[in-house]
Amino acid sequence: MYRFSRMLAASCLALVLSSCTVPGEVRLDDAASIEGTGKARIKTESDHNHTILNGLDQRVYLTNIDGHSLWRLGSNSDFPEAMVVEPGRHTIMVRYNHYNQFANGRLWWVAEKEHEYIVRRQASGYAVRLWIEDLATHRPVGGIAP
Repeated sequence: MYRFSRMLAASCLALVLSSCTVPGEVRLDDAASIEGTGKARIKTESDHNHTILNGLDQRVYLTNIDGHSLWRLGSNSDFPEAMVVEPGRHTIMVRYNHYNQFANGRLWWVAEKEHEYIVRRQASGYAVRLWIEDLATHRPVGGIAP
């Protein structure tokens, strides 16, 4: 019985750890400079006004990039709000959270090296509009992915 428990625990741990990996280089750091790296950064427009009742904040999370889940274990949120990616075309899935409500969106954009992008949000009534904007030009890029 003891041996079975250890094998089950080891299998569960291996499953959890293998589901947390994303192929290629993905840095979930919003503070690091991307200058000279040839990479691009995407981040989200999120409020951080409440530390205890953070459900009062409007937050946007990156949940998936190019078909790979960004779910992470042992962090203060399940999904990142920023990441560094390679240049090129990407498809991301994002989640908007406010109070006990959420909305999911699927967007695409072509990342250029050493550019920064932000996923913007606009909530109105029961609808949420999500889009990606180039931080340097403040122009929308990409669009809604099929």
